[in-house]
Amino acid sequence: MDTIKSALDAARAAGRAAVLCTVVERRGSAPRGPGAMMVWTGGSFAGTIGGGLVEYEAQQEARRVLETKTFTQQTYRLTNEGAADLGMVCGGQVTVWFTYLPPAEIPDLAAGRFLTLTEGGGAAVSDHSEPGVHGGRFSVALQRPGMVYLFGGGHVSQALAPVLDRIDFAVTVVEERPEFLSPDLFPTARALVRADFFRLSDALTLTADDYAIVMTRGHQADLEILLQILRSPARYVGCIGSRKKVAYTQAKLREAGIDEARIQSLHSPIGLAIGAETPAEIAVSIAAQLIAHRAGAEISD
Repeated sequence: MDTIKSALDAARAAGRAAVLCTVVERRGSAPRGPGAMMVWTGGSFAGTIGGGLVEYEAQQEARRVLETKTFTQQTYRLTNEGAADLGMVCGGQVTVWFTYLPPAEIPDLAAGRFLTLTEGGGAAVSDHSEPGVHGGRFSVALQRPGMVYLFGGGHVSQALAPVLDRIDFAVTVVEERPEFLSPDLFPTARALVRADFFRLSDALTLTADDYAIVMTRGHQADLEILLQILRSPARYVGCIGSRKKVAYTQAKLREAGIDEARIQSLHSPIGLAIGAETPAEIAVSIAAQLIAHRAGAEISD
């Protein structure tokens, strides 16, 4: 969504009109679902609604809409044969709204939590809406709920934070050591929080929408953090470490009275098992696991 926001902000600042191409419905198999967006401002496209045939035809339509200055709606069907011709294997169909936005009517996506488009034209940002198509209006959430808390600011966290930012996860870094809370190390983080790992509740509160990734400088700090956050409603808790460390940690958590179901929900060793070794590779494996968890996909650790 940051890419779309940046393109719209640039068009507004330059006094250029824009065409917002938005997937409002998907049936069957197609690359992107409702809420996928692409922007055309006359010079280049920003964002994607799925690539291949759908995107190619949508780009041609967006060019026409910028010239005619009128709202249009198109449904694109991907048969297996047509998809295969473009190197794709998906069928189904998507419906796309093409909203013409004069410079003065380009919304500021940072001004609210939802973007609502009106069939026939028009776009507005608000703090309250119901996602989906309702009575000639389509609303999409501009911000995904939840925060990813990275406990520890070491090499893996430094590699992971920008990856998560690119895939629409908001990140907060939590550390005891001030030298690891530098904006130079975490330029994409939403917040940098200095906290006592033994008293996390003094600095933050995790909600049922949040994710916690524990990878501090030592096993004891990791354990102390887990003892606290596994008692929170956080939707995902992961901890870096070897299988030997996992067995030790689980035993200590049981001794402390942590619910067995909660212990079994802990993702440790963290990340998908792809043979990752370097901080950058481990970051990719963790990011992939978070994507799967957010999407509700069942993938074994």
